[in-house]
This record gives sequence, C-alpha cells and structure tokens, in this order.
Amino acid sequence: MPKREKDCWAGQLVDMVETVKLLSRPQGATIAEIVANTSVERRTVYRIFKALERIGLPVHETVAGFMERQKRYQLDEGSVLKTPNLATLTFDEALSLYALRGNLGVYQGTMIEESVDAAFRKLGLILPPGFRRMMERYATLFIPTAKAAKDYSGVQETIDDLSFAMLNGKVCTVTYHSFYDDRDKTFTIQPLHFFERDGGLYLLCMVARFSSIRTLAVERIRSLDISEQEFDYPEGFDPHELLDSAFNIIFDEPFDARIRFSPGQARYIKERRWAKDQEFIDGVDGSVVLVMRTSGRDEVKRWVLSFGSAAEVLEPAELRAEVKQEFEAAARRYD
Repeated sequence: MPKREKDCWAGQLVDMVETVKLLSRPQGATIAEIVANTSVERRTVYRIFKALERIGLPVHETVAGFMERQKRYQLDEGSVLKTPNLATLTFDEALSLYALRGNLGVYQGTMIEESVDAAFRKLGLILPPGFRRMMERYATLFIPTAKAAKDYSGVQETIDDLSFAMLNGKVCTVTYHSFYDDRDKTFTIQPLHFFERDGGLYLLCMVARFSSIRTLAVERIRSLDISEQEFDYPEGFDPHELLDSAFNIIFDEPFDARIRFSPGQARYIKERRWAKDQEFIDGVDGSVVLVMRTSGRDEVKRWVLSFGSAAEVLEPAELRAEVKQEFEAAARRYD
C-alpha cells in the first residue's frame, strides 16, 4: 500500500480504522501485518496503540502460534459492542460512522438528520467516554458549506414517501412544478434513486409517458401519491454510468466539445474530472484545451460563460455561436 502524507487526516483515519479491524480479529495482528495493510511505518503502529488506549481501547499482547516468532496484538474483548437488540457493532465500524456523520449535505434540517442524531445519541451510551469524545472531533473535521444549498426542511414527508416507494417498488403519481414552462404537471413515475448535486437533492425516475429516465428536483414535487401498483427495476440500468455521462444533471444526447482555457485557468481545469471521457491538450503558451464527450449542452454553456474571457468554445460550432451571442448581449447591456 502506498504511504500517504502524514498530515492527511483522512488517511490517518483510514489507517486507524484498518488497524482496529486487524486487532479485532480472533488471531489479532502482528506489527508486520499492520504495516503491510496500512500506510504507516513500524514506529507509527505503537503510537496508534497508545492513541487507542487513551480513548478506552487497550491493546494487549496475545499468544502467538507455535511456529511464530513475532508478537501478536489484540484489542480487549470489549472491542465488539453489543446492543440490547443483539446487533453487534465493532469499533472500526463506529469510527467510520462518525467520519461520515460530518457530511450530511442536503439532508441537514430534515428528518434524516434528526434520525442520524438520535442514532448517535444511542450509540454514545455504549461507547467509552474517551472514544466518544474523539469520534465527535472526527465528525467535525469536515464542515459542509450551506452556501447555495437548497432548504429541504419542508419536504421531509416527500423524501420519506419516495424512500418507501423506492424500497418497495411502488409506482407514484406526482404533481411537479416545471421551471421550463413555469407550471405544475401531474404524471406517473417509477422512483429509482436519489442523488446530490451542488447542494441539491434530485430524483432519478422512470416517467411512464416518456418511457425514459428523467431527473426531478425533489423540492419542486408539489404532491406525491403512492399507488398499490408495483414496478420492476429497469433491467440493465446502471445509475452510476448515467450520472457519469452527464456534465451535471441533464441527460440528453451526448456531444463532443473542445474548450480552450487561458494559462491562468489551465491548472484549475486540469486538476478536475469534468467528464467520464476527457483529455487535455497543452498549448505552448500555457493554455489547455479540454476535449470531452458529455451531455447537457445548456449546462456546459453556462459553465463556459462563468469563466468569461478565460474560456473559448472551439467545438461544436453551434455551441460556440450561442456563447458568442450571450457575450454580445451582455456587452450591449453594459453599454
């Protein structure tokens, strides 16, 4: 395993989780096994042992095999937490849960956040105090921003009903407000998946009258009725592949684009993945041309416009003409 930068908190968290997993095994682990399965050096393993002891997870030496020369180490028997419902939770699983808790994203202010908080209050009752305090720190290492995020505090029931319909394969009738023509429309859907984009929660669904996958903004669903009619999940449908194919949330006809960015923007552009199929062509002046195949032409146009004069559409010609018209109209407005 490649060694991570020592100041990367995410890497340190992964190493601690992996170490706890190895020490939780019935046979425990040797120092060599921990080094081989994490990114830490041998001397760092002992620091992890001390850190675990400070949070209430003492590590002790265990009996090695008859032919083994290396010492083996193991967590105390308390490394598995047992709840009254007979479900078990290991400390490495608890560690991972706390890390994820810090990024609830679009679920902030909803019933989901309330349920997560309630679950962690219960979890806190069976965690050693030192361990719980450290986990709370991990939960706040990543601070999600609320800037430009949508407010979902008023659509808790919609999210809950859609979740039920997805899990049980139920057809729904929705009344949805379309921004395209600014009116409410009622139609039948088969809800498939939620996904998040730029602070917004969206629904992938099969719309019966179009027989195609569409995207709905959850907050624009005015009403939702769950029917008794059931549906089968679309055969061969891969939501990850679909999401990868779009520039953002519009899944229309794919097209090829070539966009040149100025030297001042080149490094920013090259450090990100903008499309599943993309490549960069460096210019002699430090500029870069992004070549990509994607969908959502209007979204690409808005993105290019956000760079002002630092971006130039080379292809397709139709998109280049549209961007030019937008800039000309903007210039007239500022005259």
